[in-house]
Amino acid sequence: MAYTTRTTRSYGSRVKDSFSGMLTGLVLFVGATVLLWWNEGRAVKTDKMLNEAEGVCVDVEDVSKIDPELDGQMIHATAPALTNDSLYFSNFGVGATAIALSKSAKYYQWVEHKHEERHDKVGGSEEIITTYTYSKEWVSAPVNSSGFQDPAYQNIFNKPVLTTDAEEIYATNVTFGAYTLPDNIIQRISGSSPAFPQPTDEQLKQWDSSIKDFRQMNRLPVYDKTATFDPAAVKNIPVENDSVKGDSAKATTPAPVENAPVLNNKYEATYVHVVDNQLYFGYNPSVPEIGDVIITFNKVDPGVISILATVSGNTFKKYTAKNKHSFLSVERGEVSMEQMFQNEHEANNMLTWILRIIGVLAVIAGLRMIFDILTTLLKVLPFLASIMNFGTGLVCGIVGVVWSLIVIALAWLFYRPLIGIAILVIAGLIIFYFNKKAKEKKAAAVAAGEQEPPAVE
Repeated sequence: MAYTTRTTRSYGSRVKDSFSGMLTGLVLFVGATVLLWWNEGRAVKTDKMLNEAEGVCVDVEDVSKIDPELDGQMIHATAPALTNDSLYFSNFGVGATAIALSKSAKYYQWVEHKHEERHDKVGGSEEIITTYTYSKEWVSAPVNSSGFQDPAYQNIFNKPVLTTDAEEIYATNVTFGAYTLPDNIIQRISGSSPAFPQPTDEQLKQWDSSIKDFRQMNRLPVYDKTATFDPAAVKNIPVENDSVKGDSAKATTPAPVENAPVLNNKYEATYVHVVDNQLYFGYNPSVPEIGDVIITFNKVDPGVISILATVSGNTFKKYTAKNKHSFLSVERGEVSMEQMFQNEHEANNMLTWILRIIGVLAVIAGLRMIFDILTTLLKVLPFLASIMNFGTGLVCGIVGVVWSLIVIALAWLFYRPLIGIAILVIAGLIIFYFNKKAKEKKAAAVAAGEQEPPAVE
């Protein structure tokens, strides 16, 4: 059921907020301009760094022995990343010999959703209609219901049976042939497979007892036996994969769950269910209740990786170019030197375009906030404000794009003159085109006025 509130904002308050928005818009405009300039410099410097690194990189086929002649050199190599380190989340009965071990949690909670509608009134005031709806959902963090707007849902029971932070732990001793991998390479190794919880009977008893006490304290039903449930109900819960991320900063897709160990627990828990690489804390996963929690565990197994890095004794460090920019790259599997550098160039280009788009949109948004005062002043007559809003939006959009192109072009003139000149020409053509169109419209209007018949007296 929806809960609706209606509030009115006065004309004076809207004008005051618009003046404040002008300052915010100016800061946003300046910040976006700086971002556009900095991004072009970053892109060029990164590109030069990668080209320099590719020119000196040595493709090493065998790293089974430490070669003193490679010390200080940029190399590409492929070999198994191996470790004997055992990683544990002992409080959950999870352990593995792995490069990394991770856990993430989902909580079944009441969640508030907010939808606003704004309506201008004659005289300049504004009516704000806010609708709040509530639903039960799996979320990545507990929700405090004390802030809910609907009195019927304020302070509604929303406590999880337990909380745990998303966490990743890493092996400290990982070999790469005869070399030892540093932390900044270990933490970049991607790949994910399930890590299976194997809690002891004592742990199951403790969890059961704690959850039973929790339910009694919060006046929830207390059950005496385990419910029959569908394991797919647990598997289908959308739990985020918090395993180690690769160079692309994107989470890897978990592998299908296979060969889950058979549990030989004698104690049959009422409120704890082990399903593959997940622990479900609640009575019946097929019918979740508010407060239920699911924890998922993943690991990064030893395996073949490819690296681009500088040899430093028996380990590796980042390559630092003449322009002081540095990098190292790690990819899962056997990846050629050429492909790895190509991937780095593509990642640089993608980041450049993402930041360009963000910069242009921020420039336009800043201009809109600066000139929003014009629209607000006309809010006394909403139809005039709508016309002004459309006009300022169009102008700010055009000016924002042109300004962004000029900033990008000037940055390229500074870093790469030939391309910068080409971008300036494009910006100039845009300005010329709109200027020409404006003159044509003005001339057409004048001509239309001259052709009007004389008035009859």
